[in-house]
Amino acid sequence: MIRYLAILIYTCFVFQSTFGQSANSSQTKFSFAFLTDIHLNNDPVTKCDNGLKMAMNKANELKVDFFILGGDNADVDGLKGRFNTADSLFNRFHSIIKSSNTPVYPCIGNHDRFWADPTHAKYNNSGLFSKYFGNPYYSFDHKGVHFIVLNSVETDSLGRYCVGPQQKQWLADDIKNLLPATPIVVTLHVPMLSMYSPAVDGQYTSSDVISNFKEIWDMFQGYNLQMVLQGHQHLDEKIFSKGTWFITGGAVSGSWWGGKYYGSEEGFVLVSIDQNNQFSFQYIDYGWQVPDK
Repeated sequence: MIRYLAILIYTCFVFQSTFGQSANSSQTKFSFAFLTDIHLNNDPVTKCDNGLKMAMNKANELKVDFFILGGDNADVDGLKGRFNTADSLFNRFHSIIKSSNTPVYPCIGNHDRFWADPTHAKYNNSGLFSKYFGNPYYSFDHKGVHFIVLNSVETDSLGRYCVGPQQKQWLADDIKNLLPATPIVVTLHVPMLSMYSPAVDGQYTSSDVISNFKEIWDMFQGYNLQMVLQGHQHLDEKIFSKGTWFITGGAVSGSWWGGKYYGSEEGFVLVSIDQNNQFSFQYIDYGWQVPDK
């Protein structure tokens, strides 16, 4: 279902900023690809497997060090109770992304949650995702940059997307020993900051951002949070606020494998960091065309 309008906060697709001096003074340049909202499915008409492979091949042509996936990887949430079908879909997705031998750091999205029957209760909610990818929130370091992947499809008492209490405590423990100058990149599926709601609904709501976005954002005060990579919206949106870029990546699947989405082509975000701790990013149209039916 089409729910979003394309929002272009800036008309230029390449931006530059400074990561700040890292604790690792010998940092070397590198790049990575942020691929979000892939929506692998079982519809043979979409030929979405080919689209995902095209995006990965394009990213590898650009010599990226790794992929970060922004969530909504495989559409298992609508397969309620159909464990074998859901498991097969995730297995197919896992096989495709591992086929290029490029390191992959996945994030969970709302469509990656499986609603299991009692027989397969351990795979309920994020359990099936974890079967293939481990804990849905974690961190890693690469060439002087600290990367944090969050699970933003937990829910609060009102059913709103959030980063829950246990995960929040993990996050506090994860960043407390970082040097203040260490550059940080956060990835989550449901955005922390987005202009979708005021642009579409004419008011600020929590329907398309996590409900405790300010609380999570404030946890990074005194740290060098340079970039937040977000998904969910299927559009290419870039916001710069308080020294941080909030980049909502357009979808690898575009309009759910039906073409470009209100001006946002099927694509991914390429992030590059040079030897002087300067980073640039741009949205890459990898050339997907809707197949003939």
